[in-house]
Amino acid sequence: MKNCYRISRFALALLMSLVMSLLSLSTAFAAEYDYAYPSASSKKGLYIRPGMEEDALELGVRHATINLSVGDFLPAPAFRNETNCIPFSYEGTTYWFSKQAVGQYDTELIRLAQGNVLVTAILLLPNRTDDLQYLIYPAARGKSANYYQWNMASEEAIRALRAIVTFFQRRYSGTSGPRIVGWIVGNEVNNSGVWNWAGNIDQDTYVGLYAAQVQEVYNAARSVCANTRIYMCLDHYWSVGNGNYWYAGKEILRKFASAMAARGLGNGTWNIAYHPYNISQYEPNIMSNSDAVTNSPDTRIVTMKNLKAFTKYVKKH
Repeated sequence: MKNCYRISRFALALLMSLVMSLLSLSTAFAAEYDYAYPSASSKKGLYIRPGMEEDALELGVRHATINLSVGDFLPAPAFRNETNCIPFSYEGTTYWFSKQAVGQYDTELIRLAQGNVLVTAILLLPNRTDDLQYLIYPAARGKSANYYQWNMASEEAIRALRAIVTFFQRRYSGTSGPRIVGWIVGNEVNNSGVWNWAGNIDQDTYVGLYAAQVQEVYNAARSVCANTRIYMCLDHYWSVGNGNYWYAGKEILRKFASAMAARGLGNGTWNIAYHPYNISQYEPNIMSNSDAVTNSPDTRIVTMKNLKAFTKYVKKH
């Protein structure tokens, strides 16, 4: 094809009359691994912390999530050397990954792989007051939150995001041994004020930033392993928020889907990590009655009791 270029390794475009037209966002042609998404013998899943592997296997867990928190594996400048870190060159920049942290992930993932457990990583950005502040979206800096929105206004920060995902996906994508089969981008992003703080910005801008981040994770992960699954994440507050940067999950999902479609990633290219907690997370009875939990598509809260309200909505839209 004349004048056909690969764009950022992840797309094909055609240059005609000085106009570049995007032909494909597919990353499959560039992937180092193209095996099918693996199957599991059970749907039972669990969030696993280091040291919990044996308990999980004893329980028959076959799906696990683990946290990959940037503050854990990107060390302070004084420790960025080959004694303490694994150097990784990406797009002309060397990134340093803590040997201690990566070794812990290795141990955890190897044991889970031995038990035929599929592992999905949760990518989280906590606050760091050192030189990693550039990773946090500028409007979000200076306020206390559990985690923050990635700085999608900075090419340096975006390149670091791609490097992080590429490093781990390459390390954990072999045809045998430990694997990461999916990425959850952030945590409960409809509750921005606590779990994905982006600052005092409007909702549409916020969703656009998050969609841009998800797309970068999608491109980086699937350039290594073609069938890696990518997830956005919501909490159980479906049609209600408090207006203080805690939005209704349904509204965020609708806007996110629109933003992703505009980026060429429509339905079927990304997934949802949904948290159908009970109204009170200290209440173990999932069948507890409440006016907030109904089978309506406009139910205020989605728990395990009325999960079909959520799944029916997603299938329809």
